[in-house]
Amino acid sequence: MAAFGEIRQWQPDLLDAAEQQLKARSDDLLGFSDELAAAATPTGWTGDAAQAASARLAQHTDGIEHLVAGVNAARTALMTASDAITALLLDVSEADALAQAHQMTVSDHGSVIDPGPPPETPPDQLEAVSQERQQVRTELLDRIRQITQRATEIDNELADVLGKVERNEIGDGGATTLTAAAQAGAEQGSLHDRILAKYQVSVDPNGMTTYPSGALGWLAERFGMEPQEVTASEASHLDDIGIAGAVDAYGIYKTALHDAENVFGEEGRKALTDGHADAFRHAYWNALLANRFGQDWTEGYTTAHERKPDNPASSEAMDLHNNEVGRRIAAEHPDAGPDELKQHIEQAVRNGEMVVVGQDGRLVPSDQVGIGDTGRATDPPAPGGHDPTPHDDGNSSGGYNYGRDGDNYGTYQN
Repeated sequence: MAAFGEIRQWQPDLLDAAEQQLKARSDDLLGFSDELAAAATPTGWTGDAAQAASARLAQHTDGIEHLVAGVNAARTALMTASDAITALLLDVSEADALAQAHQMTVSDHGSVIDPGPPPETPPDQLEAVSQERQQVRTELLDRIRQITQRATEIDNELADVLGKVERNEIGDGGATTLTAAAQAGAEQGSLHDRILAKYQVSVDPNGMTTYPSGALGWLAERFGMEPQEVTASEASHLDDIGIAGAVDAYGIYKTALHDAENVFGEEGRKALTDGHADAFRHAYWNALLANRFGQDWTEGYTTAHERKPDNPASSEAMDLHNNEVGRRIAAEHPDAGPDELKQHIEQAVRNGEMVVVGQDGRLVPSDQVGIGDTGRATDPPAPGGHDPTPHDDGNSSGGYNYGRDGDNYGTYQN
């Protein structure tokens, strides 16, 4: 993980300069388009020599198309990293400013040095001032954690693309022109395509079902749980925790939905699907579930939720990514209650740890589009996907213990 002092020294303008150099090389390569077209087999030239020449030309053309794709993948990754680092450095400056305002220092290792209350603090105010400084220190440490986490993600994402370029793993998408190859490469260098490739699940082979139903459904409704259309594997996970656990999980779902409608105000309500409020809802839902039922059960359950047959690929990838962020935040704050988790989740949305759908329908970091200005995913469901890890029937609910912290989790009532 990147050290806080190292992040302070990051210079996005160097990435911009490297991108401009690659752009010049890309423009040079695209200039070969006319020459390649002119090098086609002359009219009337037939026979073995003509076929060999055509095959050799096709080989060279394919090589140049892959080269163009690789260059443009690297360009896109550099631009994406530069934009992300620029936003990250603003967060660094704000953290340093907060520390300085309270005469504290953030070290290069990310620790907060607090000299304590000023000597002139009146004795009767000493305890209150000390508590206030502890709150500031806690907030600073949380900001530093988020900054270093995001920095590591940016670094890994850029390294991933550049590594693929170096290993000639960037395809040309079957392009027949250099321009099309450049576009294919640019897409593979984008966050959207990396998220899309990583976060997909297969459609549930057993389809959809109503949960709960029959006598169980009648009992659940007495506790305020409405029957819902869920995937068969989602229902299986709910069976594992019994009716009491399912009612608790339903309450958590309603809590996350209710808070998502309000946390970003009127502008946020415009983004209940594929926007910032949607990102918050999924991450908060996962964080609450994880601290109530355990990480493994929550991952299996919320992943199964995405195995619907009509899920747009971008929406599915967005949800699975943001689910993972929510579970990570829960693991980092195992003793946090709903209010504290809500604050951490909201901050993660605002600082770009989540992804949302931009106006062009592509996934972008949540801090790179304004709240209320997001778009909608319109792409078809992705073929294939990754099956979720099978759960251990009857013993997959992690640390769930009916009645434990019941007043803290799953308490929202419509």
